[in-house]
Amino acid sequence: MDYHDLPGWFVVEVGRRQAWPFVTFADPASGDEARLYIDAMFRVGSTDVVDRDEDAAIVALLQLEGLTVQRVHRDGAAITLHFDDTSLSLSGTGDARTSGDTSWLTVQHSPAT
Repeated sequence: MDYHDLPGWFVVEVGRRQAWPFVTFADPASGDEARLYIDAMFRVGSTDVVDRDEDAAIVALLQLEGLTVQRVHRDGAAITLHFDDTSLSLSGTGDARTSGDTSWLTVQHSPAT
């Protein structure tokens, strides 16, 4: 799965797993879920850039719950997910705390019925 597959998916959960804040998306057609882990600075809408290690990271991401991805823009490693009236912009630039990729997606497929 790639970021460009996310339009039409909606946010069902935000949280933190170990050191990384995450956003979980659900596909209404298949029931699959994709979790986006963030290991770099990011911004929600026009707010200030958020440090992923601060509690403010989760507060900022909570604004996305229930919203549907409308489109995705990628510029190198920088990624912006556009929703109806806000966006999630991932810087794509690592720092001394970045342990690998600056963001990544994992997918959980819905059991076949």
